Amino acid sequence: WLSTRFGQVPAPSAQRVDAWAVGALEQSRGAWLPRFRSAGWPDVVSAGLDAVVCDPTGDARGLPIPGLVVVGPEGGFATDEIPAGVARVSLGPSVLRTETAAIAAVVLARLG
Repeated sequence: WLSTRFGQVPAPSAQRVDAWAVGALEQSRGAWLPRFRSAGWPDVVSAGLDAVVCDPTGDARGLPIPGLVVVGPEGGFATDEIPAGVARVSLGPSVLRTETAAIAAVVLARLG
């Protein structure tokens, strides 16, 4: 969970997030367990991962396989909030719920 200016809901507990991830992994018979943690933009930039931000102003040509996917909060990102150099990708013209946007981003990344 990324701390943002327009975020409206506090991050759930780490135990709750881990339980969701394990449940999803078991249900999908997946091969990898994603890691989640709370962070700020400096953490995203300094992580050294290929991060992409799901943003309506982003590139609509596809989503490269990133090391980190950032999905906006309920209120969206402030216009100056996304650091320069972080790739933006569009998930299409519809406004998606945060949870749906995360799923859509993972699907697009896996499809290549």
